[in-house]
Amino acid sequence: MKMCVLQNKEYYTLNLKLEIICDIVRSYRRGKISEKKMKIMLKKLG
Repeated sequence: MKMCVLQNKEYYTLNLKLEIICDIVRSYRRGKISEKKMKIMLKKLG
């Protein structure tokens, strides 16, 4: 059961990371942030 909880937590974290990446890319496409800033933000996420 502990393993299941851990997997769910890892999955949630991964999902959250993907959502953040999508938001960053979306902001870049709309012209809200520069390409340089986008790359820095993506590097910080890993």
